[in-house]
Amino acid sequence: MKLVNDPDEVLGHSEFLEDLEFRSMDFSFCNISFHTFENCRFSGCRFNDMILDETAFRSCLFKECELVLTKLRNVILNETEFLDCKIVGIDFSDCNRFCFDPEFRNCRISNLVFSDLIYRKGFFSSCQIRESDFSGCDLSRCDFSSAVFKEVMFHQCNLESADFRKAEGYSIDFRTNKIQSARFSLPEAGSFLGFLGIRID
Repeated sequence: MKLVNDPDEVLGHSEFLEDLEFRSMDFSFCNISFHTFENCRFSGCRFNDMILDETAFRSCLFKECELVLTKLRNVILNETEFLDCKIVGIDFSDCNRFCFDPEFRNCRISNLVFSDLIYRKGFFSSCQIRESDFSGCDLSRCDFSSAVFKEVMFHQCNLESADFRKAEGYSIDFRTNKIQSARFSLPEAGSFLGFLGIRID
């Protein structure tokens, strides 16, 4: 994998970029729309307050990156992992829905829109997720293990066989979501009793 010292070195020469590593770069002022990145690694990079049109990330890794108020218009996220990233104010429902299978691990996520997406077998493992909307999603067999939720909406979601073990702070109404065979841990699973009007002292 080749280390890139200046994004302008490669962005202006080709729209197909492969086997490259970008470190501590600010892409916020770069035009990477209509580019394809394959098997690339982004470490400590910033993608803030920018618009990506039909950019494709295939088999890429974002590590310790920052994505804030980034617009993802028909962006492809195929076998792409976000590790230890800060992700704020992004509407992932604008992404290309074919081959949509990103993974989020140990990320700090807030104000995320993830509605009406098919994201089976997805990963949000050990993430902190705040003030986000998952309405209408197929999240069956997703891994939310050890995630920490705050003010996150699950409404009319398919959560069948999803893994919420060791997760905290979720509020899931079993009357409006499918939770058959989903896995939960005590004491957080006691939150379901609130929807039944039951209190345990």
